[in-house]
Formats: sequence, C-alpha cells, structure tokens
Amino acid sequence: MRRWRSGPWGGTTHADDDRPGRGSLQYHSADDGDPRPDRPRAARRGAGALPGAGALPGAGARLAPAKGTPGEAPSTTAPVDAPERAPARAARLRPARRPLRVAVLGAGTVGRPVIEALLAQSTRLTDHDGAPLELVGVAVRDLDGARAAGIPEDLLTDAPAHLVADPGTDLVVELIGGDEPARTLIVAALTAGKAVVTANKHVIAHHGPDLERLARASGAPLRFEAAVGGGIPILGPLAADLAANEISRVRGIVNGTTNFILTEMATAGRDYAAALAEAQAAGYAEADPSGDVEGFDARNKLVILARLAFGVWLEPRSVVRRGIVGIDAADLRRAAAEGYAIRLVARAEGTPEGVAAAVEPCAVPLDSPLGRTDGVLNRIEIEGRPVGRVAFEGPGAGGAATSSAVLGDCLAVARGAGSTWAGLPPAGWAEAVAAPTSAGCFADRYPILEP
Repeated sequence: MRRWRSGPWGGTTHADDDRPGRGSLQYHSADDGDPRPDRPRAARRGAGALPGAGALPGAGARLAPAKGTPGEAPSTTAPVDAPERAPARAARLRPARRPLRVAVLGAGTVGRPVIEALLAQSTRLTDHDGAPLELVGVAVRDLDGARAAGIPEDLLTDAPAHLVADPGTDLVVELIGGDEPARTLIVAALTAGKAVVTANKHVIAHHGPDLERLARASGAPLRFEAAVGGGIPILGPLAADLAANEISRVRGIVNGTTNFILTEMATAGRDYAAALAEAQAAGYAEADPSGDVEGFDARNKLVILARLAFGVWLEPRSVVRRGIVGIDAADLRRAAAEGYAIRLVARAEGTPEGVAAAVEPCAVPLDSPLGRTDGVLNRIEIEGRPVGRVAFEGPGAGGAATSSAVLGDCLAVARGAGSTWAGLPPAGWAEAVAAPTSAGCFADRYPILEP
C-alpha cells in the first residue's frame, strides 16, 4: 500500500433532522509441466470438461471396466490412472484466489475491533471457497492516537479519499458515521467498482435509492448488515431466507441506548437525566444523545428494514417519529401497575394505501417478548405468509457486536455474495402513510401494542 502523507478528512457530520475488487481469479493450466508425454494434449487439458473438472472419458484416456457383480455389464467406466492422478489434477485446477485487499475508514468503537480481527488473520476470516481478507490501509483523523492504539504505522493515513481511490484497494469498509464525508466516499468506491461494507444507517436510510442504483450499475456489492440490530443477523435473512414470504409487519426495539434508559428508569427508579448520564458513562450514549433519544436512529433503521420487507425506500421525514424525551418515572410506574412496560418501538405495516410506519414510545405487556427485552438488547419481529412470526434478538449496540456484522459482510463479499438486498428487485422512494393502528392508548400518550 502506498502511504499518503496527508490530506483533508473533509466534510461535516450533519445531525439527522429532518465487481468486489476488479482483480480476476487466476486459474493454473492443468497441462503445464505434465510429466506424461504419451498422454494426448487434449486429454491433459481436460477437453470437454467443466472448469476445474478432470478430463471426460475418451480423448485418448485409457479406460478400464468398473468393478461390479461378476457376469453383469459394468455400469460405469473410469480411467485406470484416476486413483493416483485425480488429487494432483484437482489441485492444479483449483483457482488461486488472490487476497481481497481491505481498506477501513475509521478506527473508533466499531472500527477498532474490525481492524484487530483483520490484523489477527483468524482462520474464521479465511473462507474455504473465498478470497482471503488482507488489511491494506486504515484512514483515521488522529494518526497519533491510532499509532498509540497499536495500528501499524505503514497502514495509516489521514486521507480517506486517497485510500478509496488507491488501485491497491478492493473493498472499502466505511465506519466513519454521519452523512459527509461518508456518503461521498461510499459513492467514490462504488463508482470505481469497489465493494463497500458499512454500518452507517444514516447514509443508507437517506441516500438508499441513489446508492442502490449506483451499486447495481457498477456491479459492486453494497452490504450494510451492521446498520440495523448491531450483531443480530436480520437484514440477510429478511432479504434472502424470508424472500418467499409476503411480509405484513415488521416491529421491534432497535435502539439499545433508549431501551437501557427506559429499563433503568423502570427498575431502579432513576429519573430521565440520571439514567441518561449512566448510559453515557457506560458508553451506550454519545455526548450528544439526540440521535438516539429523539428517535432519529430508530427511524433510520426502520427505513432500512422497510426497504427489504416491503420493497420501497421510505422517505425518512415521512415516518412518524417521537423519542423518549419527556417520559418520567411516574409514567413507567403507572404503566407497570397496569401490566405494561414502555418501550421505544419502530413498526411498519403493509396496507392498501402504502407502508404505514412510526417510531414512538409504546405500551407493551410486561410479560410479552418486547416487554421482557431489557437493557441494551434489541428484538425485531417479522410477520409474513406463510412463515408466520419470526423474531431476532440479541446485542444491538457496541463495538464488539457491530464488528461481528461488519466482518460477516466482508466474508460475504469474499464469497461473492453480492449486495445486502440479494435477489430483491430495485426500489425507489415512497412516502410513509399514517401510523399503524393499535389496540388503544395508555395515558393518552402511548399506543398499546398487542403481543
């Protein structure tokens, strides 16, 4: 990797208001150095065979009857020399996969464990049938801090655009966050035909149709499993394993920070300010927590879920949004006394008028799966036909959990898996319609959701 001296990080982060690498596989010729001069050239090349297969019977190969019951005609034939020559031939025909050269943009909460895993070169990151992953560059704002954290000097640069443009990069892992310069860097990578893996739910939710069109046109995979649910594998199953279903509803707790705050308020009796301070001290909430507590983060995630469930990119500003600011401990005590928990729930349903969507605090039965989802856990429920209801639950935030999804996407690119939307058809913008109906309201503020 050529090391760049210095360059502007560029751009600002805006608050939300509202052919994988082009390197080709290299096949080794099966007839190079063949020690059998008496064997016809066509047979040595495997004439008529599929790539990677041995020669078909014929073309000069010496055949012998297959073993069978005496007196019966043999059902198959096989080359006399197959036992000793087949393994060697298979080894020569196996494609030589050059490494998939990975550049990571950002070395923060998620970026650092991703970088550490790539540097460790775990066997889990070397797929049997895919290209091995090789870290070739890391772009950071603070070079001194990155060096102190143990990232090798020869990998570091403060010019992410140069790293994206470098011909020695095949796969760009964007972990900067925010809108710019992340969006521009993703666009540059896709335009150059380079695969992109990102955890950036803001960029995907606000620029999804444009990025999807660009990825489809260039043939470069765009993967964003880590943008929803942290370490929970939800987008892949929704786009692929559940693709045969007609999805009727998606709902869940998709923001661990707000769930932690509400849990602390309900179980420890803390007021909102004290619970928020504890979340910040534990690293669950940012210094500016507005993206979480005002519902912007959950709304972005709901937009992404709706794209895969209903085939449209919901315009974020059209989605009803209400955060947890203003909820007090008295509300939670009264709810518990009547058998409810208050949770920030993101939900979308397919209706004849369009996709109804909302993010807002809701009352859910205490003994329901959503009511029992405490702390920073996430839970996402999907209903469809014929499958019925399926649910995904697990750690929805934090560097370790999110890095799991990022690394999984990197392996998917190495395997040639394509973009996160898998085989789903292209999608464009759509306006969300009125919020889904509920069974009523608790305290005139919190829609009641049935289990």
